[in-house]
Amino acid sequence: MKRIIVVFVIFLSVHMLSAQTPEQLKSWMPDIPGWELTDEIEVFDPDNLFDRINGAAPLFIENNFREMTSMEYKKRDDYITIQAYRHATPEDAFGMYASERSSELEYINIGGEGQGDAGSLFFFAGNIYVKMWANSTEDIKGVLYTIGKSFSDKIEPDAGYPV
Repeated sequence: MKRIIVVFVIFLSVHMLSAQTPEQLKSWMPDIPGWELTDEIEVFDPDNLFDRINGAAPLFIENNFREMTSMEYKKRDDYITIQAYRHATPEDAFGMYASERSSELEYINIGGEGQGDAGSLFFFAGNIYVKMWANSTEDIKGVLYTIGKSFSDKIEPDAGYPV
C-alpha cells in the first residue's frame, strides 16, 4: 500500500509539473487595475534561451531549465515584465533562485522565498523561478507584490523550500 501511495504522489507531481503551459501560466496572471496584460507571450527553451538572457543561459540550463515564458503588463509608457522559468524540479528552481539572490534586496514572503525592491521581485514556487521588474518611475512595489503573490499561489499555494 505504501508503495502505491509513493507511486501515485510521484505520478501526480510529474503530471502537475508538466501541465504548466505558457498559456496556463498567462491565465494565472491577475487583473491589475490600471494595468493591461498584453496578448503577447514569448517562449524560450534550452535551444534559444541565450537569445533572451545571453551569458546567463548556461547556468539556467545546468539547473535543468525546461522553458521560460515571458509576459508583460503595460500602463501608458510603463511596463512590468514577468519571466517564469520552468525547471525540471522544485530543487532546480530553488537552485537557480539561490544562485541569483542578492543581499542588497529585501526579503519578501512570497512562494518558497522572494526578494525585491521598489521595481523588481524575484521568487520561486514549485518548479518555477519567477523574475519580475518594471521600468516605472514610481514605486510599484505593491503592484509587483500583488502580481507575484497571486501568481505564486496558482503555481503552488503552499510553496516552501524543497526537501
